[in-house]
Amino acid sequence: MAPPVRAPGGLVPGYACEEFIASLAALDFGDAIPRFDAVNPKLARATNWRIVAVPGLLPDRAFFEHLAHRRFPVTVWLRRPEEFDYIVEPDVFHDFFGHVPLLFDPVFADYLEAYGRAGSRQTPWAPSRCSRACTGTRWSSA
Repeated sequence: MAPPVRAPGGLVPGYACEEFIASLAALDFGDAIPRFDAVNPKLARATNWRIVAVPGLLPDRAFFEHLAHRRFPVTVWLRRPEEFDYIVEPDVFHDFFGHVPLLFDPVFADYLEAYGRAGSRQTPWAPSRCSRACTGTRWSSA
């Protein structure tokens, strides 16, 4: 079992799956702001994914196109200390720490690529529903 990793709200073990915990060790980003140029070679060797810098939220179609081509968009801004417990829009910490570790898992990496392909093929209204499914928000059936 990997050693405990500190995260907002407590320790990761007990809250995250083993695949996530194991991937944190592979990332080896320590206490610094992640360097995409250092992570991308590791990620490419593991699952042929890479992370790409984006300024903020992307339109649904662009988001799904990135996923379909094994590119995970990571925002490049960092939340302020007073926003640490809650932020409306994802920052680099949320994207990198919350999503990138599972990209090292081949099963999840393949699933996310397929999800991106499906989302990018949808009609104009459907990608919003797909992106809400990805983020866990709800929508009405109307």
